[in-house]
Amino acid sequence: QWSRVANSNQLNAVKLAEAEGIRVEWHQDLGTPRSIRGAQLDRSAAWSNPSRRLVAAKGKPEDRAFGVLDNLARVYQMREPRQEMRVKRTENDTLGYQHVRMEQVYQGLRVFGGDLIVHFNKEGQAYQVNGEYVADIQTGLTPQITAEEAVRLAQTNLVAMGMPAGEVNEGPEQVIFALNHEPELAWQLQLSYQDAQIGPGQWRYWVSAKSGEVLLRYDN
Repeated sequence: QWSRVANSNQLNAVKLAEAEGIRVEWHQDLGTPRSIRGAQLDRSAAWSNPSRRLVAAKGKPEDRAFGVLDNLARVYQMREPRQEMRVKRTENDTLGYQHVRMEQVYQGLRVFGGDLIVHFNKEGQAYQVNGEYVADIQTGLTPQITAEEAVRLAQTNLVAMGMPAGEVNEGPEQVIFALNHEPELAWQLQLSYQDAQIGPGQWRYWVSAKSGEVLLRYDN
C-alpha cells in the first residue's frame, strides 16, 4: 500500500505548534495531519507559514478558511492553498459555529481522497482543521484510456459480477484518485440500472486512466 512520510519541515513546524498547545493527529499513510486542534489557528506563531497572506478577521468564512490553511501550510506541506483547495460549502450549526468544507484539487482536477473541514467557533476563531490532504502529488495528466473505454471497462466489470451493464448517468469525469492509493489520473463515472429481478443499481466506478484497472467501485 502506498504511503508518504512527513518531511523535516513539517515535523519542525508541528513541534513548535505542540509546544504552544496545538494538538496534531497524523494520518497513518498520508504523512499529513488528520486533525489539528487548538486556539486561534489563524494567529501568527512560530509554526506559521512565514509567507502567509493576512486575511481580515471579520471577513467571509470561506476567505478566513483559506487564511487558516495558509497559516498551516508548513504543517501540511501545502504550497498554495488557494490553488490546491476549493470550497464545497459552508455549514452553520445550532451553536453558531461555522464549518467550511473544502475539496482538494490538482491542476484543476478534483482529488478523490483529499477533503478538509475548517471549523470556526461562534466568535469566528478557527479551532480545528480535520480531514485528508494529499501532499506532493506528482502524476501525469495525459490519459492513456479514453472516456469511452473507461465506460466499457466499467460495464464489463459490472456484467462480470452478474449485474446489468447499466447506463452512464454521471461522468465520466477526470479526477486524481488518491484514496489509499498513490495519486494517479482516473475516470470517475456512475452506471445505473433498474432490473426487475435484482432491483435498482447505482454503481460508482473509478477506472485508471493509465492502465484501465478498476481502482474502486461501490453501489451507491
